[in-house]
Amino acid sequence: MTIELKHVELGKTIQLTIMYAKCKPTLRSPLWENLRHISTICNTPWCVIRDFNVIASIGEKIGGIPYQMNKSIDFLSMIKNCGLIDLGFYGPRYTWSNRMGTCSIVWKRSDRGLANDNWLSSFPTATITHLASTGSDHSPLLMEMNAQYTRHLKVEEEVLKQKTQLQWFKDGDVNSKYFHSLIRGRRRKLFIHKIKDENGDWILGDEAIGEAAFNYFEDLFTEQGGTLEKICYTVFLL
Repeated sequence: MTIELKHVELGKTIQLTIMYAKCKPTLRSPLWENLRHISTICNTPWCVIRDFNVIASIGEKIGGIPYQMNKSIDFLSMIKNCGLIDLGFYGPRYTWSNRMGTCSIVWKRSDRGLANDNWLSSFPTATITHLASTGSDHSPLLMEMNAQYTRHLKVEEEVLKQKTQLQWFKDGDVNSKYFHSLIRGRRRKLFIHKIKDENGDWILGDEAIGEAAFNYFEDLFTEQGGTLEKICYTVFLL
């Protein structure tokens, strides 16, 4: 199911595709083709999320019989053709379980969020969290969107245009959508979305993260008597 939404802060339309793929690989092929078609006509931020019923790597499954990666070839090909990037996750690694006994249990990451280049550009700090499952064999996915960095990114892009390194990005315009999505995906790693404190609790927001970092290093470099330790730095000028 694909729906269009209007983001109030950005003032633009976004597309969200909610997935529930078939269990058999052959029955998923029409769905992959439909996503390929959407990618060719979609000029807005687009996110595909939920249950794909297939994994992207061997490490996304534990238990049961060894996984055959040929079952994922069509899925991985679709991701590349559509220029989509995995949004990653916080929380438990696996989102589905057969809920069998200890000796027969199987865990998979069959749920995920994928986004196109336009989405990564509009929502560079969007995150997905795997919540605890209740009453279902799948874990709910919580997607949090934060568009406050948009204006800062526009300023950053203007600065980049003045640098010679931008020629590399300009040359990349003739490449595929997948190339551009990879660039956006790497850029996402520069953001600190949330951190976990010593009690195991998640801290969100720029101010809260900054305060937690300040307190951590203040405690780290302060002696028991309350005196700030003197740290010597050597600066090498090249």
